Amino acid sequence: MKTLKQITEQLKDGINQFIEKAENGETLVEKTTEEMKKRIQEAKTLIATAMVEEQRLKREYQQAVEVLNSSREKAELDSKSYDAENEKEAQHRINQHQNRANELESQIHKQEQVITELTVALKDFYQQFHGISIELKELSQRHQQAKTRAEFNKILAEFELSDANNVIQHAEEALREAEAEAKHWEKRRQQNNEQSEMEKEDVFDVDGALEALKRDILGSSQND
Repeated sequence: MKTLKQITEQLKDGINQFIEKAENGETLVEKTTEEMKKRIQEAKTLIATAMVEEQRLKREYQQAVEVLNSSREKAELDSKSYDAENEKEAQHRINQHQNRANELESQIHKQEQVITELTVALKDFYQQFHGISIELKELSQRHQQAKTRAEFNKILAEFELSDANNVIQHAEEALREAEAEAKHWEKRRQQNNEQSEMEKEDVFDVDGALEALKRDILGSSQND
């Protein structure tokens, strides 16, 4: 039969194991949540970098358009003084500026498309993160509740009732023995008291006898 100390140690071990498991489960949930937060932050940084690049392209495009317009204005002003060769060269420069502006405009559109795709993907991931966070918290709470119930019932179930019944039987047997012993000594005490009374009755009262004899003698003398 398990002693009280053994039962106490077993309860402490069970509770410590439960706390350790609960802490491990909670740590796993926290790590998952923190990892998702970290990835969201990294994704935001990438989108911000893409936006900075977009602004750079737009500035460069604006500069290219200004250069293109300037080239056109200059070519138009100098068109009368240009010969065919110079006019061809001026047009070539205009075409180069135009191609550069067109290339930058195309890059801007592609960059805008990339930013849009990244933003949509990040929003989707954030929605998933929000849903997963709620589900993880719920599962963690339910897991802790289930573990609490399991450990609680385990603690009670591991204490064998048959051991307690044996203790009760031993206690009842010890009580019967104690009561029997008490009755035995009570009976002995009563017998001793009765014996003492009988012995008192049987003892010859010398003083009483002498007094009675004296009364008898004196009484007889007075009658004569």
